[in-house]
Amino acid sequence: MEDHIEIPGHALVHCPKEKFLLIRTAKCVECEHFAGLNDRFPGADVAFSRRYGLLCKHDTVQREIKELAE
Repeated sequence: MEDHIEIPGHALVHCPKEKFLLIRTAKCVECEHFAGLNDRFPGADVAFSRRYGLLCKHDTVQREIKELAE
């Protein structure tokens, strides 16, 4: 498993602390409810939002990551 995963700035997630509004996934790392990223396709060359799910202890669910088209 990778020690450090670079979270792209255009990756977004619905945050339960923010009434499920979209926030930048990178901000989750600073949250006490952040439980890491789940690598659903280890080693695969696929988009970040498809490869990873965000693990959130706020309501113990894996959150789908969305990507903003730039």
